[in-house]
Order: sequence, then C-alpha cells, then structure tokens
Amino acid sequence: MKTTHIHFLVLLACCVPAINKAQEEKLVFSYDSHGNLIERKLQVFPLFRLTNPDQPADSTVIPSPQPLSIYPNPANDKLVVEGLLPEEVKRAEVTLINPAGQVMLRDYYYGEAKTIPVSDLGNGIYILSFKYSQKENFAYKIVVAH
Repeated sequence: MKTTHIHFLVLLACCVPAINKAQEEKLVFSYDSHGNLIERKLQVFPLFRLTNPDQPADSTVIPSPQPLSIYPNPANDKLVVEGLLPEEVKRAEVTLINPAGQVMLRDYYYGEAKTIPVSDLGNGIYILSFKYSQKENFAYKIVVAH
C-alpha cells in the first residue's frame, strides 16, 4: 500500500507543474478619462479542465464563457455589460450584492448589451454575479463612486 502512495505522490509532483502551465494569461489595465492608471489585473484562463473518469459525462455541463466586459468601473450612475453567453445558454441570472450580502438587484442577461443603474446605490464595493446554471457562476468586483 505504501508503494502505491509513493508512486502517486511522485506522479503528482511531476504533473502539477505541467498542469499549472496549461493556461492563458492576460494582463489588463484600466485608465480613467485623464489617462491615469486605475486598475491593473491579471486574468488567467485555463486551457482545459480535469475531470473525474469515474463520473459519467453530463450533457448539462456548460463550458466556461469568455469574460464579459463591464464598464465603467468605478461606476457613477450606470454599468454597461457586454459579451456573449456560452452557445448552450439562453440567459444568465444577474445579481448585484452589497458589502453586507444583501441583494440590491436581480435581473437577467441575454447576451446583448445591458445597462444596470447604480445611481441609487451608496459608494462602495459590490459583487456583480452571473449565474449560468447550478454549476457555473462568475462574479466581478464593482466599485460605485459618486
């Protein structure tokens, strides 16, 4: 039994660096209207997913979508959401959550440009969540500054 565990650990130690390199990285910069740097972030997109071979294939699994464009961030009076949904998805449930965890907005996104009003929200950091299915949920940090 110990031999099996040692072989597994050696295999795992050899494979983990290769798995971590199988991703696409993108550095994104955000600037204000005066050309000042507002935000710098690194987006990492895995090129594949590991699956459990003992689990049967599920036709309801939705592939990860490309990231949506949400701007301006920080927002003053409105947010604009743009981007395509995955091919098998007709709509995504959109939820805007305040720092206390309260749902401030619940709506749907259909893959077409959408404006979300934020003028009645207080200054602060909010979470804008997109739910595609029970298994797929993506969230973005939104700053509201009046």
